[in-house]
Amino acid sequence: MKRPLLPLASLDGLLHRHPGLRLWYAGPSLDPAETERLERALSDRPWARYLGPIPHAAMPALLEAADIVLNCSLSEGGMANAVLEAFAFGRAVLASDVPGNRSLVEDGVTGLLFRSETELGRGVERLATDPALRRRLGEAGRRLVESRFPPARESAGYLEVYARVTGRAAGMSDDLDGVLLFYYGGCTFRIAPGAQPPKAGSLLFCRHLGVRSGERMLEIGAGTGLAAVLAARAGAHVIATDIRPEAVACTRDNAARNGVAELVDVRLGDGFAPVAGLRFDLICASPPQMPTPPSASATTRRPPPTTAVSTGWSLLDRLIGEAPGHLEPGGRFLFTLFGFLGIERARARLRAAGLEPVVIARESHPFPRIGYERLDHLRTVDAEGTLPRDGLPRHVDRYVVAGYLQPPPGPRPRS
Repeated sequence: MKRPLLPLASLDGLLHRHPGLRLWYAGPSLDPAETERLERALSDRPWARYLGPIPHAAMPALLEAADIVLNCSLSEGGMANAVLEAFAFGRAVLASDVPGNRSLVEDGVTGLLFRSETELGRGVERLATDPALRRRLGEAGRRLVESRFPPARESAGYLEVYARVTGRAAGMSDDLDGVLLFYYGGCTFRIAPGAQPPKAGSLLFCRHLGVRSGERMLEIGAGTGLAAVLAARAGAHVIATDIRPEAVACTRDNAARNGVAELVDVRLGDGFAPVAGLRFDLICASPPQMPTPPSASATTRRPPPTTAVSTGWSLLDRLIGEAPGHLEPGGRFLFTLFGFLGIERARARLRAAGLEPVVIARESHPFPRIGYERLDHLRTVDAEGTLPRDGLPRHVDRYVVAGYLQPPPGPRPRS
């Protein structure tokens, strides 16, 4: 139905005039036999690639990178989502002349239609050689989406359907809210309303705390209390802080839920302010560090919990600089780090603060959704070249790094 092989012959004939032409196929395999035929056809065409399934969060970056979006379907069971998405991002669309596409694409106004391989080739060449035409069609498509399919109207439509099916207004029933519980390490954690269950980075952090019974530990940014509770269960005496009252309440609740309320002292405050004058064997934090483009930070009063303004280092730099004043001799400051922030930068910052750097752990994790939205900015701060210059990253390295106030005694992990 999608006819993925259709454009290849037409584009073969254009390569000698347009050697920079590239074709990307995106989407899951709906027909294994058809996918096998496609992969065979692409094996001797280095200018064309099948990218496979693309996460929804990565599609904006892929669409932004494209000049033309092709839809070669033999039929559409309604309006094509791929065409709507291309319109929303102002991309020029070249689509097969079938009813589902004609409901959106007005030939020469919001896009171009083709009825044969010859017309497909002519359409690609016309768009490839006329940037002004691409811009005009893309803007017309964007205006169509904004006027006929605004997000608020779509959301209202879904809520209306929900109300008709359930017989009640959406979101108005307390008995539908439920309770979200997260089970990990033999402990049960209640996830507060509006919060998310711990993700891969938090679990990596908790697996490598390395806290010992009897040690005094400080966690900055307690969140749901996952690390604080696990450390207390291991016999540590824990102070956990957070700047958000709801996180403080959640951590206290989860400490009591898991029988360690007497070992976890939860305090409200920013950074080291709630523990002035105190020293610890272990200070740990998994702070926000997703770089925020200046344009985003200028328009957002309070960045989401997973973000940090500009380069991603602002909070980490502050914690690294202040940690030595709160560590016992031989104590360590432990934190997580995205690979694109630079492991060598982390080592240099720790040494500048008088801490000996040690890489405790490194894992490859799926590239975060918000990272795709900020990919251009991430490439500007990726001084160590961890991100591909072209195409979309699929994974990111996550580190657990420790800085010791003095070199740790005995054998230690490789730095």
